[in-house]
Formats: sequence, C-alpha cells, structure tokens
Amino acid sequence: MPLTTASVYLYTRLKQLLTYLKAVVSHDSAPWYQPALAKRATSLHIQGSNSTILAQTFVFHLHALDRIRPPNTCLDIPPPNSTTMAAEASSSPVFGYRLWDKDDDALGIKFKTPLDLLLKGELSAHAAAYNINEFIQIETSERLRRLEAYAQSHEMPAEDRQFFDFGGLPPPNATGFACRVFDIVCGLCCSFAPYTMGQDRLFAFLTALQDLPRWEAPESYPDAKGEVYTSTFWKFGSYWLGLEEEFAQEHSSITQGIFYGTTAHSKWRNLQHAMARITAVGLLNCAAYSALHIIKPGFLSGQQGKIVFDYDITAAAEWLLHSQTCEHVYRECMKIEKVQYGDNWTPWAKDQWCSWKTEFEFVAGSTQYDSEVRQVAARAVLVMKQVEAAKTGEDREGT
Repeated sequence: MPLTTASVYLYTRLKQLLTYLKAVVSHDSAPWYQPALAKRATSLHIQGSNSTILAQTFVFHLHALDRIRPPNTCLDIPPPNSTTMAAEASSSPVFGYRLWDKDDDALGIKFKTPLDLLLKGELSAHAAAYNINEFIQIETSERLRRLEAYAQSHEMPAEDRQFFDFGGLPPPNATGFACRVFDIVCGLCCSFAPYTMGQDRLFAFLTALQDLPRWEAPESYPDAKGEVYTSTFWKFGSYWLGLEEEFAQEHSSITQGIFYGTTAHSKWRNLQHAMARITAVGLLNCAAYSALHIIKPGFLSGQQGKIVFDYDITAAAEWLLHSQTCEHVYRECMKIEKVQYGDNWTPWAKDQWCSWKTEFEFVAGSTQYDSEVRQVAARAVLVMKQVEAAKTGEDREGT
C-alpha cells in the first residue's frame, strides 16, 4: 500500500530518533537507562517501511523505559539535526525557538533536555529545575570529593595549592554550571514574545529554581584546611553570580547582526522584554543593559532626521509597554532626581523618566516613523501616564 506524505515523514523522523537513541547507548556518559535502552534499541529495527507499526513499536519501548525511570529524571535524548528542528519549529504557531545545535557537548545536552521538555509542555517547571539543580549538586560534590581524595593521597606543597595543581582535576565551579544554564536561557528568551506560553514557561522555571531549598555550592579548590569558597544557590537578586553578563553577551550577539533583518529585530525586542521582566520581579538586575539608555534627551525630538533606529525604539519600549515592568522602572526612577554618570552611574532617575516620556511622545506624533513604531511609542506613553496616575492616587490615599 503506498505511503502518504505524512506517513513517509513520520517514518523518516522515527528512524532518525532510533539513530539518536542508539547514539545515547554508545555514549560514555549514558545514564541510568543505558542497559535497558541497549537491549531494546535493536528491537526497533522494523523490516519494510510501515510507519504505523514503527510508530507503535517506538511508543511501546519508550513507555517501557518510562516505567523504570527514577523520579525527577528525564531521557537525555541527543539533539536532532539543527536544520530539521528549525524547519519544524518555524511551522509551529506557538514555538519558533532553536535550542539544539550540532556542536552541543554532553553538558549542553544535559541542561537543554529538561528545558526542551519544559517548553514542549512535557515536563513541569519544578521538575526541570529539580533536574538541573540535582545534576549541579551531584557534579560539584563529586568534583570536590576527587580533589579532597587527591590532597589526602599526595604531598601538597604550598606552591601546588597556590597554583591549584591538583593533578589536572577541575574545581567544583558551581557558578560555571549556573552560567551555562543561563546562557541557554538567554538564547531562548530571544525567541518568545512578551507573556507568551514559551516565555511564561521559562519564567516559571526560573521561579522554580529560586524556590528550591538553599544550599552552599562549592566553587574553589580546597585550601590547606580543606575549606572551599561557596555560593548560595539559588538565592538570585541583583548581580547574583554576575549572571547579568550572560544577558549582556546575548545582547552583543544580537546587535552584531541587527542590521540584517526583522528576525534580529524581533529577537532584540524579545530579549529586552525578558530582561525587563526578570529585573522587575527581582531575579536579576539587567537595568544596565536596557535599550532605554540608547534614547538620550533630545535624540529623537531635538534632531533633524533619525538618530535612533526604529528597532531600538521598539525594543526600548518593552520596558514601558507592560504595567509590571513600567511600574518597576517608574518606582526606581523616582528614587533619584538626576542621573549620575561615571563611576557612580545610575540606570534610573526622575529626569530620565521625564525625558523618555517626552521622546516617546515625539515619536508617537512624528511622520518620520512608520505606523507600527508610532503605535508602540503611543502605547508606551499611555502606560507611563497610567502608572503615574495610579501612583499619584496612592499618594493621595496615604495622606
């Protein structure tokens, strides 16, 4: 019986999945399911090209593996071809993100797998956070154990400790793992528009991390007393572990190609809103990288011709278009009369708030800009005025 186009596609994809599963089996770090998967992978070879039988067989074995899976773990299936994933994602009405890359290493796969399942709705935010946190706990503890064992079994002169000569063993470096997680999260933030399902799931994941029980994560090599420097995971807050720098790097990678099309413009806008939302809820402090700082007093209203690009205006507006983030910007701006520059530079001040409102009002009424930019600017001004009015009403009630 001839196969339909959909059947051929399904058959091809399932055969690809078989290849990925077999790759996991042969991987040195294949996890708990290696023996079971090794035994079952061979039985997935189906003679002929009946996609229905292949699909049923695949699902049967996958469910069998799921029954023996320990709690709070997930299958570490290697990434499909990135081109195929991008093509499939682009047809999705909900998700258009690209997560997997052909150069992903074992650690990248370890962190990306639960995030991929989270974004697909196949894993809860709590389970994804637990999965990643548990891996970091186990890995850093094991690294520290190896270092302590090495120090006990070798003569360790002060010079060796000074230059961290532990036989080539790496430090626990918990911050490095956290930075790797946020590097992935930052890339995903560029793919989701404000308050879409994808962005909401990412924020649920970050909140779940913050809600986990605190623990002291080892960072450094042990000193002569066996003590190590630690960081408190996952307390978050302004400049916690310097994770804002991950957003700064994503900021730079986008702006390098910002002139080359609407995709980069959309990523820039999405990233700005993600940073605004993360800052507003107190997870991190990305204020220093706000696109609002591109808009200086008079840069729009006082110039003949454009001096700020349209995509920078719409990206900056993301800090003001939504009440949650706009209220945060307003609250912070009202703390200082005038912006300070130099070593004491402050990202927010009253004079900046007034300046931004003036500049966006100008854009909203200027024919220099297309209708979309004008509409975005007008909405930003509207929300700013609403936030001001609400604050004024609160002050009156309090007097």
